[in-house]
Amino acid sequence: MDIRDLVKRLEDIETQARDKKQYELEDSVGRLIEDLIEDDLEEERKFRKEVSKCIDDKIENELIEKAIKNGTIAKG
Repeated sequence: MDIRDLVKRLEDIETQARDKKQYELEDSVGRLIEDLIEDDLEEERKFRKEVSKCIDDKIENELIEKAIKNGTIAKG
């Protein structure tokens, strides 16, 4: 089950709580939904940053290898 499925199920619970005038439960579920979404977005940002760093490192290594082969820089 992914985050979208969880949020959808929680939104259904939130709606049921609203319909039953269980406003404290509705508020609690709403905050939980917000927390899940915020955490998911933060994890996605971390993942994208790590992927970007990995790609940057790979490009840098390839450029260094080409420069060594071409004699542009000396092998250390």
